[in-house]
Amino acid sequence: MTITLVSCQRSFNKAQWDVVEDMNYPPYRKQMVNDVLENQLKAGMSYSEVRDLLGELACNMEKADGGVFVLNYAVDEKWRGIDPVYRSWLEITFSSDSLLTSARLREVDSR
Repeated sequence: MTITLVSCQRSFNKAQWDVVEDMNYPPYRKQMVNDVLENQLKAGMSYSEVRDLLGELACNMEKADGGVFVLNYAVDEKWRGIDPVYRSWLEITFSSDSLLTSARLREVDSR
């Protein structure tokens, strides 16, 4: 007997990464986020290189102390009725000189 596992992961594809559906939901990012973290984002990349790669859709920026700032890209959301019960986002941190210092997937699950 042969068992074939099908991965829900896919390689980064900018056109699909930029797709946003109803309520600003990005349907393909969840499957690409591991490739983005492992193969696309590298420490030392400039802010403009990251924005060129990942675009501006469904993203917000936060400023932190010391000139450090963070870009957040929505990845996945689950809802129960009108209440969000799960959210994940790609958090990319930049130094005061606008160079990537870290990137990680953040999640909040209230299910």
